[in-house]
Order: sequence, then structure tokens, then C-alpha cells
Amino acid sequence: MSSKTRIYLDENTNFFVHGSFDVVFASAVLLLFTFGIIMMYSASYAYSAYYEGSPTAIFFDQLKTSAIGFAAMILISKLDYRILNGRLAWVAFYLTIGVLCATILIAKITGAETGRWLDIGISVQPSEFAKLTMIIVLSYLLTAMRGGLRAPKGKIGTFNPKADSFAILEARLFKWARTPFKCCFVIAAVICIYCGLVVLQKHLSATILFFFMGYFMLMLSGTKKSYFVI
Repeated sequence: MSSKTRIYLDENTNFFVHGSFDVVFASAVLLLFTFGIIMMYSASYAYSAYYEGSPTAIFFDQLKTSAIGFAAMILISKLDYRILNGRLAWVAFYLTIGVLCATILIAKITGAETGRWLDIGISVQPSEFAKLTMIIVLSYLLTAMRGGLRAPKGKIGTFNPKADSFAILEARLFKWARTPFKCCFVIAAVICIYCGLVVLQKHLSATILFFFMGYFMLMLSGTKKSYFVI
């Protein structure tokens, strides 16, 4: 991809993509789902019979939830991923950080043992949504900073920040991060923000997962191996 290639949608870009369905990938998802649902049914059979009055109650609840998940998967697979560049990536980042902070604050006020859950009529775990937004934000930053991450030491990288009123912070960020080390520092800071907020929720397993998600995304982006230690 040349340095002049825009990473943002232009006015002629559609929000949906057209093309053949990825049968191999869908088959892999269905295979994993089938294996998981069978294991879940086996593990919950006795519990469901005792507490829910039916050995299949939890199983069918899981099937209903899975149907919603599959519908969402099909819809998202048709979206043009480039709409998540720039503004929407930052919106996702700010909203996620706000919700994670709110969850921690509510847990402190209510005296909850952990701050993992947010009750909004139904109990949701914000860290699950944070996994998705971190992938979106890091993908955007790694793409926008690809020139800086791979440039020789001391060289100015290639960036494509969109200059608008919403992205004042972004413009300053890209102006500052003009060397490979600074680019890597920005990415590491984003990973640390996510990991820090999740560990404050006393959710260590999710913290470890966030860390390795960011680690492997940096690795796949072609970042210098010497920066991984940092």
C-alpha cells in the first residue's frame, strides 16, 4: 500500500461489502460452536435439572443467545471494516474507557467485591465489549502508524491522520509520534490503559488476554522485535 493511499472512506465508498461468503471460516466457527455447545450441555445437565427444573433449560437459553450471535456475525461480516477507521475508532475507544471507569466507580460506591459487571436491566460485562474495541483501535493505529513502526531509527514515518475538529488529540498524537519508538510507545500506552482498567475490576484472566491480544497484534504488524521487551 503506497504512502498516498487513504485509509479513510471516501464519498464513493459503501458501508457494506459484496462478495462470496467465506465458507471455510464459517465452517470452522460452526465446528467450534458445536463442540462448545455439546460440552456446555454435558457440564450443565445436572445443575440445570436441579436449579432450573429441566436438564435442557440452560442448553436452550444458550441456543437462543447463539442465534443472536450468528445473526450479528452475518451482519458484521458484510460491513466494510474501513468505516471503523478514524472517527469511529476514537468514539469506540472513548466510550469503552468511559464505561470501564463507570463500572469501577459503581463497584466502589456499592461495595461490590469486583467491578466486572454493570447492571442496566440485564447484567453485562464491559470487558467483553472492550476486547472488540481494543482490536478496532489498535488496528486503526497500527495501520495509520505503519510507516513509523517500520521506519529506520530517527526517520519520519508515514501517517494518514484525518484532520477534523473531532480528531484534535489524534492530530497532536500523530505529530508527536514520528519515530518507531514513539509509535510503539503510543500502542503500548493504549494496551496499558485497557489492561489497567480491567485489572482494577479484579479480572486478572481478562487482563492477561488483553495483554496478549495487543502483543500479537504488534507482532503481526511488523513492529521491531526489540520493542517487545519494552
